[in-house]
Amino acid sequence: MVKGLGKVLRNLTLYQKKYLMAEKKGLKVLGELVASDAREILTNKGAVDTGLLRNSVRPSKVEVRQTGFGKIVIVPVGTNVHYAPYVEFGTKYMFPKSYLFEALKKWSGSKGRNILAAYTRAVR
Repeated sequence: MVKGLGKVLRNLTLYQKKYLMAEKKGLKVLGELVASDAREILTNKGAVDTGLLRNSVRPSKVEVRQTGFGKIVIVPVGTNVHYAPYVEFGTKYMFPKSYLFEALKKWSGSKGRNILAAYTRAVR
């Protein structure tokens, strides 16, 4: 038996928990930024009549899911307004006014990675 192995394993487990918590915090902030930009895009594209759709765009709770490749952490951003898909994707009679995809595209690259890195860097 290797001396001190138990302590190393406990520290590793603690580090994993802290890293996961930091990642969740970073994704929560990122979800808020995506939702905020989606609301702004709706306004800028003139897709606001009553404000119901714009005001309903929110991030959901951060989720940890187990996959075949390990754990992934996600934060769904969306709305429960029934006509939201018609605004996002358009219809036969209406051009799409994509707001969620545009907001997600803005934050999915290096900007989003930098935010997550800032939160997880503190754990290292």
